[in-house]
Amino acid sequence: MDHPWSSCEPPYRTVRCCEKHYFVGLCMSHRRENRARLAEAFSDKTFYAKLLFMRNVFNLFSDFLLLFQKSEPLVHRLFDEIVALVHKLCGRFMKMEAYKTKTGKNVLSVQPRLSATWKAKVEVEEDTEAAIASWESSVKQTFRLGARSFYVKCTEYLLSSLPLDNTNLQSLCCLHPEARERESSSSDLRLK
Repeated sequence: MDHPWSSCEPPYRTVRCCEKHYFVGLCMSHRRENRARLAEAFSDKTFYAKLLFMRNVFNLFSDFLLLFQKSEPLVHRLFDEIVALVHKLCGRFMKMEAYKTKTGKNVLSVQPRLSATWKAKVEVEEDTEAAIASWESSVKQTFRLGARSFYVKCTEYLLSSLPLDNTNLQSLCCLHPEARERESSSSDLRLK
């Protein structure tokens, strides 16, 4: 084949010109560092619970990410999905009355750092709860504080970077098949 990507001549020339011990030595030093870092991480008793926690956090975001990998146009769902994502994240560490009534631009008024709105116990899912069940109470408390801090920072980041104040995006909700029959749908079409 005479395709430029099928030719292995340039990499072969590089390997032939360089000494073998350069590549082997470079590779082995990285392997030792990686191996030592992994061994240190696995020896930490909190590592498994942290992995479970991160997997559960990923599940919060996965539906949102998978939704927009489809081929059909979904711009009419974007604003509602953004609000739902923020609500899901807030639901892990905030009392429901602090965020549930906030829709549209009002979501921006959610204050994740306000400790009066926090739940007494941050949600970390059942599998993570089972993993931390045998820990000392001080270690559990530290883990939960870290989880709350993570949720607070994620929520603040989403509130600052998502287009929650975009009225055009919010108005595109009128294109949703369910919204077409509502009376408010026609008023959403007017430019604001």
